[in-house]
Amino acid sequence: MEQAIEILLYGNKFRRLYEKLILKVMGEYGLKKIDVEILYFLYCSGNHNTSKDIMNLDMFTKGHISQSVDRMEKLELIKSVQDGNDRRCTHLVLTDNAYAIIERILVLRKSIKEVVFKDVTDEEKEFLLMLSKKIENNIDNEL
Repeated sequence: MEQAIEILLYGNKFRRLYEKLILKVMGEYGLKKIDVEILYFLYCSGNHNTSKDIMNLDMFTKGHISQSVDRMEKLELIKSVQDGNDRRCTHLVLTDNAYAIIERILVLRKSIKEVVFKDVTDEEKEFLLMLSKKIENNIDNEL
C-alpha cells in the first residue's frame, strides 16, 4: 500500500500533531489525555453519557475510564447523576467548570483542522469524506 495512504489510515502523524497541541491544555489544567478525550466526548455525546458509552468507543479500558472519572469528579469537572428511570445507570454530566476546558479543546481541534485541510478544496474534502465512510464501512464489515 502506498505510504501516504497508510499514514492517513493509521493516523500516526495526525495523532502526534494532536498530542503535541493538546499537551498545553493538559498541563494548564492538570489533566491526562484520557481526561481531555472524555470531556470532549461528553460535550458531543448528548444522552449517551455513561461510562459504558465511553467504553463503546473502544479507546480506553474500563479501569482507565473509572480512574479518569474519579479524577475529574475530584476536580469538579464532571458529576455523576443517577438515571431517573434506571437506578443502575449513572450519567456523567459536565459541570460549569468544564466548559473553559471544552472551549480550549474546541479551539485546538479547529486549529488542527485548519492545519490538516490547508490547501484542500471543498470538493477534495467531500471526496475524502465519502472515501473515508467507505473505508470505515469496509473495516466494520470485516470486524
